Amino acid sequence: MFKGFFIDYIDIYASPLASFATSPDNVTLINPLVELNATASLGVDSLYIWDFNDPFDASTAYGVVTEHFYSDTGWHEITLDVVNTQGCHDYDTLDIYTNPAFALYAPNAFTPNDDNVNDGFRLQGVGVDETSFELFIYSRWGERIFYTTDFHEAWDGTIKQSNKLAPNDSYVWKAFAKQIGASDKKDPAEFIGTVTVVR
Repeated sequence: MFKGFFIDYIDIYASPLASFATSPDNVTLINPLVELNATASLGVDSLYIWDFNDPFDASTAYGVVTEHFYSDTGWHEITLDVVNTQGCHDYDTLDIYTNPAFALYAPNAFTPNDDNVNDGFRLQGVGVDETSFELFIYSRWGERIFYTTDFHEAWDGTIKQSNKLAPNDSYVWKAFAKQIGASDKKDPAEFIGTVTVVR
């Protein structure tokens, strides 16, 4: 028969705490970089493991701060796994949405001299709903000299009301456009710039 007692100790370790923040708030295919920063953990020697849930890039990253480029639109669940030196885990997840690209691009000058090189001014775009587009061009005095709802129509450097050539000068353009798939209730985005006529 055993006489005496047996003492056993239990070590209790603090669990890691996983949480993180992302930047920017609006991720698009034009700006697909997501910066991630782990914001909490108990334990100096914790390991940070990131999973980006990217169907085109199955890589993982390690560290308190990291970044990832998304190459496709849609929802992505980012997971942070924090592991301390005792092997204890904590997880945090965050869903982000990568928006389709939506942008308008405009040249800052054109040469309407009938040499078939750079003879017209028109906008180029990504993700633009061509059925809800307007382009206005104004003289420096605010007179509207060109208007179209045809995304592919170029301004040829003439003043539409008189068919006279617009003189060498800078002109203000204003465009309204919606992103493909945008709600009918959503107002179009407004874009403003200048263009110089050089003959």
